[in-house]
Amino acid sequence: MRKSVFTLTLSLWSLIAVSSGFGNSRGYKFEVMQWLEQDAKGNIVSKTNEYAGIQLLKGQATVTRPGLQLELRSSIGEIVRLGADTHFSLLHDRQIKLLKGEMLFYLPQSQAPFRIHGPQTTVEITQKGVLVAQVTTNGGLKLLSLQGSIHLHLEGENHDLEPGKLYFIPPGPSRLGKHLHFNLKLFLETTGLVQNFQPSLPVQKKMENTAFRQSFFIHKQTRLFVGDAKSEEDFDLLLLKP
Repeated sequence: MRKSVFTLTLSLWSLIAVSSGFGNSRGYKFEVMQWLEQDAKGNIVSKTNEYAGIQLLKGQATVTRPGLQLELRSSIGEIVRLGADTHFSLLHDRQIKLLKGEMLFYLPQSQAPFRIHGPQTTVEITQKGVLVAQVTTNGGLKLLSLQGSIHLHLEGENHDLEPGKLYFIPPGPSRLGKHLHFNLKLFLETTGLVQNFQPSLPVQKKMENTAFRQSFFIHKQTRLFVGDAKSEEDFDLLLLKP
C-alpha cells in the first residue's frame, strides 16, 4: 500500500504527518486550526493559522517537535490541542493513539465513546467535558479533568471524573490507579494548552467558574508538584522552590 508523506516547514519547526493508506477524505477526520512555536523559556515566538484546513485523516500520525503546539478540530466539533514533543495517531472515528507527550481534549456531547490508547493502556470516555491526557514513563496515562461530566469506562468499572482531580491509569489491563486533587485555577492560568490558543475553548468560562468554586474548598496549598509515574503504583512528588 502506497504511503504518502507531507512535511510543512515554517522557520525552525516542522509538522510531520504520515499516512499508511486511506481511502478518501469523507467521514471522520481532524483539521488543522492553528499552531504556535515557543522558545526554551516558554515564550511564544511564532503563531499562525496559515495552513489551517489541512486534514488529518484516519490512519495518519502526527509528531510535534519540541517547542511546537498544535490545535486540531474534528469533523463533529471536537477540539484537541497537542503539546510540544507529542506523538499521536488518528486510528478511527473517535479513537486516537497517544504514544508520547500530552493532549487536551474538548469533547462535546456524543452518543459514541471516545477512546484514548496509550502506549500500554486504553481508556474510554463518554459524555462531555474537557480533560488533559499525558503519557507517563511507565507507559500509563495521567488524566486531568478540567470541566464537565466525563465518565471513564475501564474494564468492568465506570467512574465519574471530577473536575480538579488528577487520575493515574497504570499500564496493563485498564484500571484506575491513584487520584488526587490539584489546583485547577493555577493549572488553567499556567498551562499553554489553555492559555496559548485563541479563540478560547467554547467552555472557557465554565472552566474558570469551576476553578473559582474549587478555590473556596482549598484551605491550604503546598508547593508540591505531581510529576511523572515511573512504576505501576508510585508517582513523583516534586517540591517547587519558593
